[in-house]
Amino acid sequence: MYRDGKGVNKNPQKAISLYLNAANKNHPLAQHSLACMYRDGEGVEVDDEQAFKWCQKSAEQGYAEAQYHLATMYIDGRGVDVDYQQVVYWLNLSADQKYSKAECTLGYMYYKGTEIPQDMTMAINLLKSAADHGDIDAALVLGQLYVHGREGYLPKDIHQAIAYLNQAQEGGEEQSAEILGMIYYQGFEEIAENSALSFNMFFKAAYAGIKRAQRMLSIMYMEGDGTDKNYILSWAWGIISEAYHDLESNDWLPEVRESLSLQDLSRAQRMARILKKRYQL
Repeated sequence: MYRDGKGVNKNPQKAISLYLNAANKNHPLAQHSLACMYRDGEGVEVDDEQAFKWCQKSAEQGYAEAQYHLATMYIDGRGVDVDYQQVVYWLNLSADQKYSKAECTLGYMYYKGTEIPQDMTMAINLLKSAADHGDIDAALVLGQLYVHGREGYLPKDIHQAIAYLNQAQEGGEEQSAEILGMIYYQGFEEIAENSALSFNMFFKAAYAGIKRAQRMLSIMYMEGDGTDKNYILSWAWGIISEAYHDLESNDWLPEVRESLSLQDLSRAQRMARILKKRYQL
């Protein structure tokens, strides 16, 4: 309550005091909360060693979220030396309790095979479990995998890809919206082109700062594809995406510029400035 200000005035220092009292009595949730406050500097100076100490105590009592965060501290070397053997150990314990972030992180590590040996079967199983538990990052990875498939492990399945990508974008993972935008813009296997849906996906991703989606918005406004033709908005998104720096590679923009008066170019530039500031693009 004091940490979040729910029902009382927010008081991080009071929260620290209460958590410390409970943590010393071996309450795992209090230990983990205390660790997070030391890690993030809430009501106290950032102290990685104290964060690690309390996170470890909580993790050793079987608290899944603490086990996951302890693994991330071993990954980042915060309060402890980097140690991937410990990372895998704690992620496994957390994933065994179906903590989705641990499942996703461990699954992605098995998929990449850089810090630990690659194991696609383990990777896919963990990622699917994480996605089933609502993890949007796992859903994004699975969506990308299903687009092209992985021979011997995962079939190519555009419908499964779209299902996972939709799960991810509905949960706020913007890159998945950009991928869906390209699928609907170009059409893919039995998925027909859908300009309106493509535009909506690019629109969502563009406002999240994804450059390719911003360039695609510029193209679609220029062509009137999936939306009304609007050269001013096309040039504005060309500015935001920085495509206008390279007119030779971005060959739709010279046509846009030639179609605009000096007054319209000024309006587009002003609009781009406003959008960049408002949405931190």
